[in-house]
Amino acid sequence: LLRDTRRPSSVRALALRLVDPADRALDRPLLERLLESRDGHLEGEVVRTLGLSSHRFAAELLVGVVEDSRRPRSLRADAVAGLGNAATSARTRGVLLRMFSGSDPLLMREALRSLQPAVAGDPAVRAAVLGLAEPLKKIESPAAADRDVADRLVLALTTARQPVPGYLRRVATPRPATVAAWVASLAKGGDVAAGRRLFFHRSGPACGRCHTVNGRGRRVGPDLSVIARSRNRRQLLESILEPSREVAPQLVTWSLVTTAGRVINGVIVYENRDKLTIEDVEGKQTELANTDVELRTSQKKSLMPEKLIEQMSVEEVRDLLAYLGSLR
Repeated sequence: LLRDTRRPSSVRALALRLVDPADRALDRPLLERLLESRDGHLEGEVVRTLGLSSHRFAAELLVGVVEDSRRPRSLRADAVAGLGNAATSARTRGVLLRMFSGSDPLLMREALRSLQPAVAGDPAVRAAVLGLAEPLKKIESPAAADRDVADRLVLALTTARQPVPGYLRRVATPRPATVAAWVASLAKGGDVAAGRRLFFHRSGPACGRCHTVNGRGRRVGPDLSVIARSRNRRQLLESILEPSREVAPQLVTWSLVTTAGRVINGVIVYENRDKLTIEDVEGKQTELANTDVELRTSQKKSLMPEKLIEQMSVEEVRDLLAYLGSLR
């Protein structure tokens, strides 16, 4: 279906979404042709596939999209987010730094998130972050945009365990202290596309490591493709704030003790009469014969991490809720 140019682009895009991004059949010539299709929907799926791909050429193709100013900003933002998986490369990091230091606030925000893992170890990245913070020193009455930038910079420095300048905390948005305050602050608003990029990004909450949406992601936890049909905005926020308050059956964590004395914790993703497969929070799967399991105990805590909200700025939480709320 994907290679058949006679098929509608919507069908080819769906086919691409359902293929494992690491599949060898998704070779460079094929993806390059699809990127030149000039069909926005299909190109978007190609960029999102490349962002999740382990192929060596993926970063090169994404850089080409990022640096092509003729392409839509939203597509370039998707490519910048996708480069977060290859931020260890010096060349990729250089491209991200240019986007971070540029004049486009959308590309800057996505570049900052993709560079986040490098803040601690790369002096150039850390200097760029502090450089962007410098103009905020003189602001007495911060606007919403100023607070958003400060929030993201504080998050990047805090995650990297770097000192945060006092003036940056002064400009940043005061974070709600209670569940009720979070609910009141985030009752509406948010950018759906930004929330989607955050959902699948390696930095931040990394929701896509455990959840799938419309074929993308992993099947450790519940499929969230139509989550908004059964959960309203408040319930979605509460599940992020207090993941163990109401644990979905698919997210019950089990502790298995084998006959050899080995202890394995995770979610049972497959089981029949003879064997089972358990997957831990890092995505590692272990297959065991049922006869090799001596003891199994269900845990009260969800596999979904506690304090997930601390890995996002206030506006990022709003964007994530907007995205989840769009999944119908």
